[in-house]
Amino acid sequence: VEQFFQLGLSRYVHGEYQQAAVHFTAALKIDPTDARVYTHRGDAYRLQCEYERAIADFHAALRLSPVNPSGLVSRAIAYHFSGEHERAVADCGAALEVSPNSATAYRIRAAAYAELGSADLALADLTTAITLAPEDAEAHHQRGVLYRDRRDYGRAVADFDRVLALNPHHVPTYLQRGYAHRCRGDHGAAVRDYSEVLRHHPGNVLAYTGRALAYRLKGDAERALADYTEVLRLEPDNARACCGRGVLYRGRGDLGRARADLDEALCREPKNWIALYHRSKIFLSEGRFAEALADLTETLALHPTLGVAYLSRAVIYDRRGQYPEGLADGTRAVELDARSPAARLIRGVIHGHMGNYAPAIDDLTEAIRLDQRFALAYSERSTAYTLQGEYDRALVDCNQLLALEPGNAQAYANRSIVYHFQGKLRRALVDYSRAMQIDPRCLMTGWTPSPGENARLQTTQRLADYIDGLRHEASAAEAPPQDKYRIVLQPPLAVVAPARPRPGQAPAEPNETAAQPAATEQTTVEGSPAPAKQTRRHKPAAPNAGASAAPAAAAVTVESVIDELLADSPEPPAAAEPSPDSGSNGPAAGAPPTPSPANVADPAAAAPARPLYRPTRTRRPAPKLDADKPEGFLKRWQKPGAVAAGISILVLLYFGYSVLGTAHHVRAHPAHGQVLFEGKPTPNANVLLEPIWTKTPDFPAPRAVVKDDGSFTLGTYGKEDGAPPGEYKVLVQWFVRPNTVEVEGSGLPRNVLPTRYGRFDTSGLTVRIQEGENDIPALKLTR
Repeated sequence: VEQFFQLGLSRYVHGEYQQAAVHFTAALKIDPTDARVYTHRGDAYRLQCEYERAIADFHAALRLSPVNPSGLVSRAIAYHFSGEHERAVADCGAALEVSPNSATAYRIRAAAYAELGSADLALADLTTAITLAPEDAEAHHQRGVLYRDRRDYGRAVADFDRVLALNPHHVPTYLQRGYAHRCRGDHGAAVRDYSEVLRHHPGNVLAYTGRALAYRLKGDAERALADYTEVLRLEPDNARACCGRGVLYRGRGDLGRARADLDEALCREPKNWIALYHRSKIFLSEGRFAEALADLTETLALHPTLGVAYLSRAVIYDRRGQYPEGLADGTRAVELDARSPAARLIRGVIHGHMGNYAPAIDDLTEAIRLDQRFALAYSERSTAYTLQGEYDRALVDCNQLLALEPGNAQAYANRSIVYHFQGKLRRALVDYSRAMQIDPRCLMTGWTPSPGENARLQTTQRLADYIDGLRHEASAAEAPPQDKYRIVLQPPLAVVAPARPRPGQAPAEPNETAAQPAATEQTTVEGSPAPAKQTRRHKPAAPNAGASAAPAAAAVTVESVIDELLADSPEPPAAAEPSPDSGSNGPAAGAPPTPSPANVADPAAAAPARPLYRPTRTRRPAPKLDADKPEGFLKRWQKPGAVAAGISILVLLYFGYSVLGTAHHVRAHPAHGQVLFEGKPTPNANVLLEPIWTKTPDFPAPRAVVKDDGSFTLGTYGKEDGAPPGEYKVLVQWFVRPNTVEVEGSGLPRNVLPTRYGRFDTSGLTVRIQEGENDIPALKLTR
């Protein structure tokens, strides 16, 4: 018996467990009552994963020797690996009653507790085991894994470091530590650990996969692709590697290869929600919204708490005009992660498209609070403010957007619209010119379907990319290019307005010579004088024909609008009107724009100005084009007022004819007041009134700009023309730049008043306007 037992131990020590079991069996044939031999043969069976035979031998050993802690621990190990974790816990407990200092019993019981979901009990047992046996590398490894599962990566790395100090060749610990390093953001350390595994085991697929992900997170896409490709060489059916490589290709913009890899991953693993999600984003970028919607719906069926999938599906619903469904998905995403700027953005955008501007502004404001550099949120909120008639706030957001993205042509176009509504035509023309210099196509989105569809698809794609953390910071740092042309403004000193032809009478030819002023009277939109030799009016250089040329039908519509706007202009007044930059804030949304001069002269030259647009009750049909008429569309851009007409057309194309519709005028009565903050004047503060006595959405809101002494005079349809009688809520905002010199782009203005005064429902300010003169009591603001 002893000879067979020793032969079996020799085979067991060398890992020849099958031969060891043969020798132990021979010994038991001679003496079937030797508990020691049953225990060793059970271990040999256990190491061959023959758990039933192992447990039977441990039973026999414990019957022969009930007080046998090593036999109980061995049977607990067999129970644990066969999935009977409760019995493993019971055997370890019995062993600890006999031998309370058995570190192995604590370690095995901790593993069983971990499988049963009792992580706290498992950690307690492992800590005890390490206290009893500080050199037990396996106990440190198990505890490190538990810490990793609890996302306590610092403690996990400390335990893994201890394991490798005790056993530098413990390969599973390198893999686990690499994962922990990657999760805590130390991608370089993760790469080193995975590389150490591959140095000893070049075919380890787990190490290649982990290192590929670490390279990807580190920004080294080339090496990540190489590792995924090596995994697919070793295991061609590895769906995880196919999915990972497809995600990488998508991030690089190689959508063809990305789609092929993701399709292959889904063919091998149809329930791979990661592959489904990323394939849906490829469909979305291609405008295939139905396929994208199907993939996202299946993704959410597999992963119901994936917030980014709800947001992506909300973007598609919004794009398809299914606003209630999109709003539901956006709300679900906010519920899953209330601190997600993307979730607030998407829901705010959908609220805005539904016309719910107040909740849209609330969501977009929260998105900006969570991410101060959120350019998309500033852009969308400026649009919401503009449509709600809060032009001062819209202007602040436009300025912030341009500070983040100086090369954003659309931002300049949007700001030109805000300036137009405020009556600041000179500044509107400056921004209009800058938008054309950067990308003329941004002004063509309302003229022809193709650029408009492309712009909407680009916005949709940008929203979808931001959801996944893909931000286009490179373009944001680009400054506007140098001016290639300038819009030149000339005072109509010698312009003779042509008389309107009577019915049946041919139109009179305009006098081009009389309409041209002296060269020294030219002024550019930037305020720089034009060269003296230029005696003719400049027009913007034509953009690339392939980029922004409008079809003939669109040109007819635009030309008709120009004809109508110019035809509605009255004769020049006898006295000069106030400068458009005098501080008027313009009418509220839904009211007619403030009449803007068709030609703006240099402020020093008090030249008469003609209103560009005069609201009328009825809109005359657009005149038909005469094919034989020698004067074409481009020729008319050289006439006085054509550039300013272009600004109005830009507004019309963005907001539609309804914005330029007429509102019923209620007689306004003079109203004067004063705004004091902490007893001091608030120069250039903005005062806006909201009528309580009417719910008409397009009723013009009286407003005013505070003067240097703190006084203000309300205006509704024009500058300081008063306000209709009734009771109003009042808001006050006082935007001050960080420096005292007002230079374009030098610094963003900041509202220095408490935020409660910037909303009608929280300001607590009300005024009553009566017929006749109104002396409003001073609005005394405090902190």
